[in-house]
Amino acid sequence: QGAQLARRLGVADYLTEGGQETRGWTALDDQRNNAFNARKIVHYFVNAALAGVYQANIKYDVGYGPEWTMSNATVATLAHHIEDRPCVADIWPAQQLITGAIFASPRLVDAAVKALPRASELASRWAVPATGQDTTAVAVLFATTGQSNHAIDTSGTVTIADASGLTAVDCTGRPIAPRAGALVLPFGEWPVYVRSDTLGVVALRERLAGATISGLTTVNASACSLDLPADQTQTLRVRVQNQVNASISGTLVITPSNGVPIQTPFTVAAGALIEVPVAWPGVPATADNQYGVTVATITAAGATSRQQIVATARLAKRTITVDGALGDWTGVVPVTLDSAALRAGVDVAAYLASPERTQPAADGRVVAKLYSAWDDQQVAIAVAVDEATLANSAGEPAKRGDAVLPYKNGLPDGLGHVRYAGDSLMFAFGMRKRVPGQGRQMDDPWAWKGFYYDTDYCYVAHTSADHTPHLLRMWGADTPRRNGYQTVAEPYIGAIPGARIAITRDEAAKRTVYELTIPRSELALFDPAVIKRLRFGFQLITDQAVEGRGALRWSEVAGVFDYWNNLGSFAPTWEEQPPCQTFFAIGHE
Repeated sequence: QGAQLARRLGVADYLTEGGQETRGWTALDDQRNNAFNARKIVHYFVNAALAGVYQANIKYDVGYGPEWTMSNATVATLAHHIEDRPCVADIWPAQQLITGAIFASPRLVDAAVKALPRASELASRWAVPATGQDTTAVAVLFATTGQSNHAIDTSGTVTIADASGLTAVDCTGRPIAPRAGALVLPFGEWPVYVRSDTLGVVALRERLAGATISGLTTVNASACSLDLPADQTQTLRVRVQNQVNASISGTLVITPSNGVPIQTPFTVAAGALIEVPVAWPGVPATADNQYGVTVATITAAGATSRQQIVATARLAKRTITVDGALGDWTGVVPVTLDSAALRAGVDVAAYLASPERTQPAADGRVVAKLYSAWDDQQVAIAVAVDEATLANSAGEPAKRGDAVLPYKNGLPDGLGHVRYAGDSLMFAFGMRKRVPGQGRQMDDPWAWKGFYYDTDYCYVAHTSADHTPHLLRMWGADTPRRNGYQTVAEPYIGAIPGARIAITRDEAAKRTVYELTIPRSELALFDPAVIKRLRFGFQLITDQAVEGRGALRWSEVAGVFDYWNNLGSFAPTWEEQPPCQTFFAIGHE
C-alpha cells in the first residue's frame, strides 16, 4: 500500500522492520530467537522489494542483535546477496503463495528486463548509480503453500533441470550441490538463493520460471454459499485456485451431508482462480441453515480435502420496519455465526451433530444469526446475538494511561477506533470486483498477492456508554479509505442520512438484537435489476473474546482462503482480516 501511494505521489517509500516478539506463542520456546522470526524477516524484505519499496532497514535489538542469533544468520545471508542489488524481476507474478524475486545491479537492467511483467512497479531503485562491475544476478525463492495458514507445506522441492552457470545456497549460506546436472532445492518457508554470474536477468528468470515444482499443495478449493434453499436443486459455485506455475487438471469432489459424492472435472491455468459449477442435488433442510460438506480435489500432484459449512445466503425481498424485534423477519432464513465453529481444529461433522450448539454456553460461546432483506427503498439487516454481556465504551472520555484527554472514545472525531471499544457489528458490501484506483485491480497479475480493496461500502453498528445506538459509515463507494477516529473529523465517516437503527437487549435471555435499514440512495451501486449476487461480509466484535479472537468473522465460517487475509475490506485498514469474498444472492420473490 505504501509503495503504491509513493508511486502516485512521485516519492520514495521506505520500510523499517524489526522482527517480532512472539508473545503467547506456546509452540515457540524463545520469543525472539526462533525459526519463525528467522524466516519471516527474509520474507518481509523480499516482499517489500517485490512491492516496489525503495529501501528497507532493520533495527538493532529489534530483529537482530545478541538475542536474535537465528535472525542474525538469515539477515547476514540476505544482506550479502541483495544489499547492493535492487529487485529487477518477479519470477511468478500471478502466483500468490510461491515467491521468486531476482536482484541485480541496475547495470543489468536493459530493454528486455524493462519488458518483463511488473517491471514498472519494481523500478524504484533502478536509477541509483551502480558501483563496480557487478554482473551477478541473485534469485530468492520460497513458498508458503498449504491448505491454510495453519497447514503449510513442508516437503516441497523446486527442480531446475539445467544447473549450468548456477550456484545455490540455503537461508544461512550453506551450499546446495547439483545432482546429475540439476539443482533440486527445498521449496518451502525457508528461502533459498540461486546465483548466476553469466546468465543475466532474463535468462535466469526463464530458467527458474519453468522449473518443476513438486511436493506442494497445487490447488485449493472452497465452496461458496448456496443461492437457494438447500433442499432445492441448484448450482453450487466452488472456487479453485492454482498456486503453482503449471496448468492443473483434476476432479473436484463435493460430498454433502447426504454422503453422495458429486464429481466434477476442472482445469485451472497456472496461478489462476476459477469458479467451478457443481450440480447441487438438494439435501434435507435444517432448522439452522448449516450444511456440512467435504470439498476435495484429486490431481496428478496429489489430493486435498477440507471440511466446510455451507449455508443459503440470500437477501429476501421484504419491507422491514426497524423496531429492535424480529417480527418482520418471520420466514427469512438467516445465516449462523457460531464461535464454536471457529475454534481451532473443530470437526465440522461433530459440531453440526451437537444438539446444544444453538445456545451460548458458560465458556463464552457466542451465537449470532444474521437476516438480510431489501425493497425498492432500503436494504435491511438484523442480527440476533446470544452472548453473555453487551457493552461498548464509545462516548466515554478517552484515556491514555491515567491521563484523561479532551476527546471521546470510539466516536469518529474522538480518539480510539470503535473496533476496540467493545461490542459492535461491522459489515461491508462489494458490488465491484475491486474498488477502482485503490490498490491491486483484478487485471493485475499480482491481484491476489498485494494490497487490494474489495468493499465498496463499510459500516459499523454499535451501542455506546449512554446506550445510544449508532449506525456509521466507515467508507462509501467513492470516498477515501482513511480510518478516522484520530481527533480529526472525516466528512464521510459518520451517520447515514435516512438510515434507521435499533439495538435492544434482553438480559434474561442474554440476547442482543441489532436491526437497521440503509436507504438505497446511500447504496447507489446496489441494483437488483442488474446484479444477481453481491459480496456481503460481516463480523461481530465481542467483548467475549473467543480463543483470543475478539471478533467472529463470517468469512471464516464461509470458507474464504485465510491466505487472502488483507487490509482492504473492513475498518480499520491497519488490521489484517479475511476479505469480503462471501456471496449473498439477491432474492426477487
